[in-house]
Amino acid sequence: MSGHQMITWALLQALGPRATLVRVHPRRPSMSSPKKTGITPPGDTILVGVQVDPAAALQLRDMGPSADDVQVSLRVLS
Repeated sequence: MSGHQMITWALLQALGPRATLVRVHPRRPSMSSPKKTGITPPGDTILVGVQVDPAAALQLRDMGPSADDVQVSLRVLS
């Protein structure tokens, strides 16, 4: 798996169903960017684009066991 594929996979895992489209592209720094900003990016530069479902974007995600399952919750807390 290439570096860009790993970044795409990680973003899809983190964003879950909220992301409808994820694209990662290599990007060469512009020759004029260091003159304008005074900053030269170290190493490879990538461009990441993410399209997010607006209805799902602000939904909270439940992590861990159900609060109703007391035995499993206690094991996780210990």
